[in-house]
Amino acid sequence: LPFGKETFDRVFFFSYLHHTPHTLMALNEAKRVLKRGGHIVLSEPISLRLLLQGKGTEHLDKEEYGFSSKQLLEIIKMLDLKITYCRYQGFLWRFLLKIYHGHDKPKRFTIFLNALADRIDDVITHIPGIKLLGFLIKVVVEK
Repeated sequence: LPFGKETFDRVFFFSYLHHTPHTLMALNEAKRVLKRGGHIVLSEPISLRLLLQGKGTEHLDKEEYGFSSKQLLEIIKMLDLKITYCRYQGFLWRFLLKIYHGHDKPKRFTIFLNALADRIDDVITHIPGIKLLGFLIKVVVEK
């Protein structure tokens, strides 16, 4: 990045890291431009398959890479960043997307279903082990 060291209070990654084969380098560069006490906020899709297979990053297609939540959290720890918030989201969406794929549903029903899935996710992701089955990870780290 064309910025000096410790320039920003916050750095945001919203569904970006899975588009680069260099997750470690991207986060390290974010750390470099982040002020001490600043935060990196990220929200990324995660791969349940890679988690279950114990794999790290995998090239999925021309523009995307997959990684497990474990891989992402290990990279964050390697960079000596402190995790201040970590939430898994989308346990139900992992299954609902398969059920409703290709079906035409009214927009009102889709909004209702989304809200319902989010509320149920909030409850069931507190069950040990279930949170790892999420579709998305949201993390805030501090330098």
